[in-house]
Parts: sequence; C-alpha cells; structure tokens
Amino acid sequence: MFELLRRTLKLTRHKPPSCFAAHENLNLLAVGFTDGYLQLYRGEYTRDRNIKPKILLLEDEHGEVTGLAFRSVDTSIILFVSTTNAVFSFDVTNKDREVKVNPIMQRG
Repeated sequence: MFELLRRTLKLTRHKPPSCFAAHENLNLLAVGFTDGYLQLYRGEYTRDRNIKPKILLLEDEHGEVTGLAFRSVDTSIILFVSTTNAVFSFDVTNKDREVKVNPIMQRG
C-alpha cells in the first residue's frame, strides 16, 4: 500500500511512511513517516500528481508518527496526529493557515 502511495504522490522522503489518512472529501491527505515528519497534501491528489506537501511536523521533533485521523467539526477540519511521545491536533481548514493546537497528551 505504501509503495502505491509513494508512486502516486512521488513522495520525496527517503524514510518510509508509517501511516496515512485521507479526508472524506479526498482533498486532504496526511502522510506520517518513521522519522517524525508529517506532510499534508491538499488538492485533487487522485488526478493531480504534482501537489506539493506542507510539512506540519519535523524530523525527530516528537518521535515516529504512529497514527493519523481527520475529523470534521462544524465548519472546521481537524487532523489528529499521534507520535511515540505525544498526541496533537491541527486545524487544517484553511490552506497555508494550518494551526497546531497544543499537545493533547505528552509523555513525561
């Protein structure tokens, strides 16, 4: 499955993806990697192969990305992200204005 994802989106990361999630409208796709990177693809990725990702988390900042899920709440789209050390949420409703919410839970 990840190889198909890599070929379809032309993933540029050399580390393997660890998880991914697609929003129900198929205009948002999040891909988490084993090195802690989190990339958000926005647009018609089922047709357009040249979509550039937005990086939401950086390498080894919080550990490996272990789970991703989108949730629509009223008019907002929230991306929930779990890593080996924390759980975060991002408001990804507006392009180029993604907002990271304080960690929901952090290992301490």
